Amino acid sequence: MSLLGVIREHVADGPLRSMLCLGNWDLLEPDTAGAPNDVDFMSLCSSWIESPDASVYDETLYLLRKCRAWMTQFRHLPSHVPTDLASDPDWIYNRSWSGPFIWLSLAPELFVQRLHQRQPQALLLFAHFGILIHDVGRYWWMQSWGKRIIRAVDEVLGDYWNNYMEFPKRYLELSRPFEDG
Repeated sequence: MSLLGVIREHVADGPLRSMLCLGNWDLLEPDTAGAPNDVDFMSLCSSWIESPDASVYDETLYLLRKCRAWMTQFRHLPSHVPTDLASDPDWIYNRSWSGPFIWLSLAPELFVQRLHQRQPQALLLFAHFGILIHDVGRYWWMQSWGKRIIRAVDEVLGDYWNNYMEFPKRYLELSRPFEDG
């Protein structure tokens, strides 16, 4: 159980309650959201076709793509979002920077175990999580963490997995973190 699960009710009743409001989260569908580079994220599926943990990796990738869609929706919105976009105006507190934290709180426990075991497919997913972190790198407390994650995974995996690491490494070179409205 995640830490948030243990204290969720306490947080939900306190001054940090707006951090738990996810507005249109349940309505987001990564297949139709049009998040950038979604095809590159989806290409990871071929790395675990034969894995007994394929369903865990599929779920983890789905959540990663959904968080990317969550972050993307704020890309072109003004800093003040009209409240008609959600039934709860508090949800606008969670802008693109919250995407990586949403993913961390929802990632399946079995995925976290496989990541701890340094399973290549789990590490590949974590490298793509580094892209989400990189996209919010304009905040001083997130600067360079995306790069560090991607570089560390690349170093651990080695040359055999270069085909799957090509996109995260290229992304670091070509992109700048995007801004909220």
